[in-house]
Amino acid sequence: MTSGRRVTWIAAGLMMLVTGYINAQEQLATTPASREIRKLMVDKKTEEAYEQAKTQATINPNSAESYYWVGATAGRMAQEAGLLSKLGYAKACKVAFEKSARLDPKHLASRFALIQFHRAAPGMAGGDKDQIPVLVKEITAADPVAGFRAQALVKLMDKDQAGAEQLYLQALQLNAADSESVEALAGGYMQNKKFVEASKIISAALSKAPDNVRVQYQSAKLSALTGESSEAGLAILDRILAMPAPPETLNMAGVHWRRAQILEKLARIADAKIAIAKAAELAPDTKEIKADLARINKL
Repeated sequence: MTSGRRVTWIAAGLMMLVTGYINAQEQLATTPASREIRKLMVDKKTEEAYEQAKTQATINPNSAESYYWVGATAGRMAQEAGLLSKLGYAKACKVAFEKSARLDPKHLASRFALIQFHRAAPGMAGGDKDQIPVLVKEITAADPVAGFRAQALVKLMDKDQAGAEQLYLQALQLNAADSESVEALAGGYMQNKKFVEASKIISAALSKAPDNVRVQYQSAKLSALTGESSEAGLAILDRILAMPAPPETLNMAGVHWRRAQILEKLARIADAKIAIAKAAELAPDTKEIKADLARINKL
């Protein structure tokens, strides 16, 4: 293999790194420093975020959270850097997540990130698929619900959707209101137009945790797609938009988009046009939102 082809192959693998737990997740930023790093990542100031993360890890060498953010920012750098730099950032990503996992066995996000790393990265970048079952076992020992989600993640990476579905169902048997399992499973059902199945998952979650905003959003999304309980779905989305600081785990473009869909079903076309325009402003490259923008504006 020539040097140029080897670098291209590495790049193809590393492009998969910045997903899921390697992304900047709001719930994993519990300190002002971490929140600032996350904000820099959201604002696409990746290099600045990476430097700040390394500084924080130096200041707090026993902090699993600090090293998590070094890994997250290094993973993003691996995606954005030139071909010859990707390998170095990928290795830095792996080292930081491993350090985070060693410092705190309960900081499961680092282990989830390492699962994705070992699945995506080639051997010369440190990828080792044999580490995946070890990581799943460690996650399960710390949190059985998360353990089922980790197994489901592996199934999804292997394109085994049926296997992942069964594992998410097992996670929800242990905790019907587990937000991540609800989002993954109900979202998958809705994508495949299995609305009855999605409704059962969402209803069970809301019966356990009626104030869970992430689950409430799934309920509103179901209303947008089916046309059922439209007023209730619209009320949920309006409450989310009225929050001083809506959960950043929610896709606000999606909130406006689903609101536009419900408003259209309620024949409030002028309001629907305003809502879909806001969704398109927040996510101008989303194909489905662009299509709805064009369609609704013709009404």
